[in-house]
Amino acid sequence: MKTHTKIFISLILITLGIFFTNSFFSKNKTISVTLNLPIDCLKCSEDLKTRLFYKNNFITYVKSKDWVESLIISETPNTSQFVINAKKPIFKKKISLYFDSEFKVFSMPLDLNLPNLAIDKKDINENTILQANMINNKLDNLSQINYSALSGWDIEVDGFIFKLGKENLELRLTKINKILIDLKSNYNLPLFVDLRYKKGYVIKEIQ
Repeated sequence: MKTHTKIFISLILITLGIFFTNSFFSKNKTISVTLNLPIDCLKCSEDLKTRLFYKNNFITYVKSKDWVESLIISETPNTSQFVINAKKPIFKKKISLYFDSEFKVFSMPLDLNLPNLAIDKKDINENTILQANMINNKLDNLSQINYSALSGWDIEVDGFIFKLGKENLELRLTKINKILIDLKSNYNLPLFVDLRYKKGYVIKEIQ
């Protein structure tokens, strides 16, 4: 039997992100879906809306989405409620492929302006995860972050390359904001700055 439905859509922007709520009503049951997004992803919500009318297919489809962190289902005789929590991208691996804060890779149907991260899978551990997140949190305009087991961290900020190494990262990151003022005033790109010295730093042109 064909049923008639009404669709209500609302978008609410709050501090933590965008929450998309879509509810539709049939003759027998109310079904509501809440999508909690840490970033604006219109394609994510549009993608899910195409499956809303088929409950079993909808659940399977949501669980198949790489960007979905969790799905919470609440059932009563008159209602079905779905709460979908999306993963938060922290670094970019390539277009539509991202790292979360634990360096787990997942796909998401959008191209975000996030720092690109290059690291071998064998080098991912608790220490490198903590260091990468610290670098990201302490610097503005970070566009590239690379890790080598041999030489440590190289990063790109405002077009300048900085060699951080593996030790004293917090101190070296503090220096960068001070050094950038001098670099922008007195040097032309491209340059790299080696901060791995105990005293001072070395500026070299990139050939």
